[in-house]
Amino acid sequence: MERTGETASLSALYGPSASDLNQVESKNLMRVSNGVGSLVPLHCTAIGKVFLADFAPRTLRDTLKHTGLEAMTAHSITSRKRLDQELEAVKLNGYAVDDEAFARQLRHP
Repeated sequence: MERTGETASLSALYGPSASDLNQVESKNLMRVSNGVGSLVPLHCTAIGKVFLADFAPRTLRDTLKHTGLEAMTAHSITSRKRLDQELEAVKLNGYAVDDEAFARQLRHP
């Protein structure tokens, strides 16, 4: 947060979702925050893709069978092939990006 000036969150898995446990909010006029305790889907959020990238193949398959790949926006990942490509990029890069997949006009690592 100090380096970027943006909101920083500490998140954890909560069932088939991710939940923010704590946040340090940006002092910028324009900032994004889901709020502590809010639940977000795994397949179309940066933090969710970080968690999914670390799942064992069977856990990933079982999780996706339960949650599906629901479109939140026109940019949401809705195919397993595309999700697998994104998760490989997460593993390679060490971070994930949400490019309007969860909410329109919102993009963040």
